[in-house]
Amino acid sequence: MIFAPKKPSEAELAEGPPVPSGRVPAPQRICPVCRVPLTPEGELSFRVGGSVGASAMFKGTWNELSEQLQPFSVYHCPSCGKIELYEPGS
Repeated sequence: MIFAPKKPSEAELAEGPPVPSGRVPAPQRICPVCRVPLTPEGELSFRVGGSVGASAMFKGTWNELSEQLQPFSVYHCPSCGKIELYEPGS
């Protein structure tokens, strides 16, 4: 016996695709230059914190203990190529 997949209702189509539990859907971002929707490209993390200059030289690898990874959501404009960074979940 073959079962056909259930066709989504109008209400389900208006809601969009289901989001996996624990994840918040990415908000719609607009390019400030072109006014077209930005394409989400994923997340990128930057190392922040730690010491710079002479104090970093004396601390050596101990300096890395105070560093943290700061994640950002990356968005790309398909029209002009502009890259926008946002804090995840904002």
